[in-house]
This record gives sequence, C-alpha cells and structure tokens, in this order.
Amino acid sequence: MIIIWLTYPRKAGINIEVISVKKRIGIIGLGHVSEKYYYGLSHNTDFILVSVCDINLSASNLFIYRDFPFYTDYLEMIQHENLDFVLIATPPKTHYEIASNCLNHLCNVLLEKPGSMNIIEIIHLMDIAKRSGIRFEIIYHWCYANEIQYFYQNRNLFGDIQSIKIHINDPYLNNKGVIDPQFYSLEGCWIDSSINVFSMLHQVIPLEQIELIQQKYQFDQSSGLPFSCYMVFKHELILIVIDIRWTQKKNFKLTEIKTNTGLYRINHSLQRITHNDVLLYQGNQFDRLSTHYLNYFNQVLKSNTIDLRTNLLIHELAFNYNRVRKVKYDGNK
Repeated sequence: MIIIWLTYPRKAGINIEVISVKKRIGIIGLGHVSEKYYYGLSHNTDFILVSVCDINLSASNLFIYRDFPFYTDYLEMIQHENLDFVLIATPPKTHYEIASNCLNHLCNVLLEKPGSMNIIEIIHLMDIAKRSGIRFEIIYHWCYANEIQYFYQNRNLFGDIQSIKIHINDPYLNNKGVIDPQFYSLEGCWIDSSINVFSMLHQVIPLEQIELIQQKYQFDQSSGLPFSCYMVFKHELILIVIDIRWTQKKNFKLTEIKTNTGLYRINHSLQRITHNDVLLYQGNQFDRLSTHYLNYFNQVLKSNTIDLRTNLLIHELAFNYNRVRKVKYDGNK
C-alpha cells in the first residue's frame, strides 16, 4: 500500500511526499502464539496484515483475526492476496515444507523458530531464498525485547561478565503433571526455549567456543519430550547456567549476569533491569511478547539480521543437546 500525502504550501504548487510503502503480509498458522502478532501488525511502520490461513476451521485464535480474509490453502492465499510476505507460525515439523513452498512461489518468509528440526533443511531454505533473491528470516523474538535491546545498546557499561544464569518457567504441564497435549508441537522445553537463549547470548558470548559440562533432563512419559532441563556451559572462565522448567505452572523469565561491577538481573517478564537491586531500566508495561513482535516488525526490514553462520550455530546447539525418549508419538497430535 502506498500512502501519499498532498501538502498545499502557501506558495503556488503542490508537493507530493511518499511516506511509506507497506509490505502485504499474511499469517500461516493461528495457534497460541499468533495472538501476540496482532498488536505489532496493527501498529508497525512496514507491514500491513492482509489475510490469515490455517488448516483448522476452529483454530484457537481465529476470532482475533475474524475481520481478515481466511484461507485453508496458503498458496492460494499468497496468489489471491498478492502477498509480499508470509509469517509462518505452524508446528516446527511443518516449517520446511511450508516455507520451501512459499519461497518457491517467490514470497518472502518470516519463520518462527526453530526454522526446522533439521539443519540441512534450514540450509536449503536459505539457499532457495538466496538463489531467488527473496527474504528468509527466522524470528528470534527475544532479541527484540525492550530490556534486551537496552542491554545490547549499553553492553559496555555492564562490565566484564563472570557468570550468566538464565531461568525459564512456562505453564505447559496439566493437572496430572504431564505435558498438556496442546503443547506437544513445541517439541519439549529445550527446543522451545534454548533457541531464544542462544539468540540472546550470541552478541555477548562467542557461541562456537562454549563447552557443555553438565546436563539434566526430566521427561514426559506420554510424549517422550523433556519438560525440565538444567544445562551448564562454560566459555573460558564464564559459567552459563540454563534452567528451564515447565513444572512451576507459571510464566516467568529471568537472566542474572554477574560482572566485576556487581549483579545485574534482567527480569524479562517485567521488562526490567536492576543492578545490585537498584532499578536501572524499566520498559513499558504492555504485554511482553506483543512488545517483542512490535519491535521486530518495526526493525526487521531496517536492520542487519542474524547471519547464516550464527543462524546455523544457534540451531546446532539446540539440536545437539536436545534429548527425547522414544515413545509412540505423532508430532501432529
């Protein structure tokens, strides 16, 4: 959509100023995370949401997008709505097929993490995009959190890092203490959260130099997927602890960074940073994930995104240390 403002100055003549050209985008997949896109796609500077798609006629967030054209065939949506971009938010095991089809139809792709469950497939998707001259981006939404962007912009003020502890809690177990089947498609706690963690860390720690020194998992007997994991990595003298739990029945995210100047607590849930218990930064009070995606949609076309090598390294770390137990499990359940 081209927005043109006509201004009439006091002197004779008309100035025509092109303010913006918004990219037409459609959503593929209306599962639980898709509700967090709505605000960002309604208020950003670069995209206009045109249509949505899901194979499920009663998708959980269809009501949020009830005013947009709805499709069950994403290729039909791309062609009929003349889309510039699609945002793919389907289960990870479907990412490769859907993304490759969209790229082969010359539609730019924003793809939820993980890009696929297979490194070779991610490389292939990037190769298709490169050969076709179109855009393929994996969405690392944690990097677009207000508090993380503040941290990146003021990294030099934080001092020399001595240790990092990352605590992640999500309420994905049911009352029986097993993973709620609606969250099977997340592929377990490690795959769901480790990519967020490594995408956040890549600007402060050389990921290719970290070494695993301890790992512990707890597994769900029905799906074989992990619902709790405790991982310890080391880079030179820096210890990195990643503690992910779905057992607390709450959504809470906290990163503690100890440096030579003291302890920094980055409370992702409250978008807040403290230094030695003194408030250093407070982000907005708006929903944190909606804020991530608003920042992402406003920035992704304007800034340098994560390069190929780092994309692959983030996924390799996630895949290499992922553990599941073998059970009869259909990931499409």
